[in-house]
Amino acid sequence: MKKFALIAALLAVLGSVAAGQNSTFDEGSALMKERRYPEAAEKFRAYIAVHSDDSAAYYNLGLCYARQKMHKASIAAFQEAARLKPDDFDTFVQLGNELDYDEQQTAAMDAYRSAIRIDPANPQVYFELGVLQTGQKNFADAETSFRKCASLDSNYIPAYVQLAVALYKQNKSGEIAALMSKATSLAGEDYENHRQIGMAYTSMQRYVESLASFNKALTIRPDGYEANYGIASIWYNQSKYADAIPYFIKVLAKVPNWANVNYYLAESYRLTGKPDDAIGFYEKAISLDSSVTGAVYGLGLAYVDKHNKPAAMIQYTRLKDSDADRAAKLLSSINAMK
Repeated sequence: MKKFALIAALLAVLGSVAAGQNSTFDEGSALMKERRYPEAAEKFRAYIAVHSDDSAAYYNLGLCYARQKMHKASIAAFQEAARLKPDDFDTFVQLGNELDYDEQQTAAMDAYRSAIRIDPANPQVYFELGVLQTGQKNFADAETSFRKCASLDSNYIPAYVQLAVALYKQNKSGEIAALMSKATSLAGEDYENHRQIGMAYTSMQRYVESLASFNKALTIRPDGYEANYGIASIWYNQSKYADAIPYFIKVLAKVPNWANVNYYLAESYRLTGKPDDAIGFYEKAISLDSSVTGAVYGLGLAYVDKHNKPAAMIQYTRLKDSDADRAAKLLSSINAMK
């Protein structure tokens, strides 16, 4: 849901960078425009090494990290940007988004409140606040926030679709059809709009409409990893792992360092009888985020499937101190090997 704000921020920042500010800064901005975020981040880090008081450089660096799902790094960059420029609305919105992704909801709320104090008439922050409240299952508060957003901008499509979700969660069905119809009528040939509509239908468990919306988004941008992830998630959650695999692969082609997607792809391979294909993706998930204990467990099971007891025992040893329940299950599977 927050992807809408991130894309808008990337476009806004790229359009506002002053020409000739610094060749390294300008190179980073050009790489951002090409969506080459790891390389752009390197440029901004090099620029900051010389210009440590430039809030725009930290802000752009934060956006680069955010696009790579490196939330802790993006938080640190946005916090430094906010320290250097404490009256910047966009910085506090993006900081709030990343804190929310990192499950620091109290700090995220504080960041959004700072943004509201800076620009109380900007609809974006009310949308982001509503997203946070939805994640906290405060659907009545989320409804209020999304209505406020829509009242400030009657063409803010994500506000309508997320308002529909908030009403669905409160069993208030009266407005939902009209809200989704309005969103669809405004969507045009815009990838992000159709992706947002697909996400809303997924939240309401209307998977036929959801798949249609995601596929419409992909006709506009075939490599859109967010829509591919939306489709993959539907198939994965319905245990249709073979159907999910090609979509997870497309996601990783654009965002290779997304730990959870590496894990989901590994699980999909293992659960379709392909442990050899699964192992590398489990290991990548673990290397990216050591807290993903499910990946260690899955890797152990993949080695069990391959009848490789020594390798499975290594995963049991890694797991036993961090997740006793899964460790016990893995050990049981190892002991059952013939």
